[in-house]
Amino acid sequence: HAYARRGAVPSPTAIRFTITDEGKAEALRVEGGGPEAAEAREAFRRCLRARMSRWRFPRPPGGAKLHVRVPLLEALGR
Repeated sequence: HAYARRGAVPSPTAIRFTITDEGKAEALRVEGGGPEAAEAREAFRRCLRARMSRWRFPRPPGGAKLHVRVPLLEALGR
């Protein structure tokens, strides 16, 4: 998993992305940690972006884009 790779998850962490009108994820941002976590954030973002390219979501109603924020501490069971 992207989060397990070399302990690359800065803490606290959340991801933000947009679900397009076609149900695809785009505009990924990783939040968390301070300036010292920049390298870990970038490694995590690259790993996650590769996986997100295959994700499909239900199309948002009305053809709008949907902005999503997922806090990962809870998702990772920390």
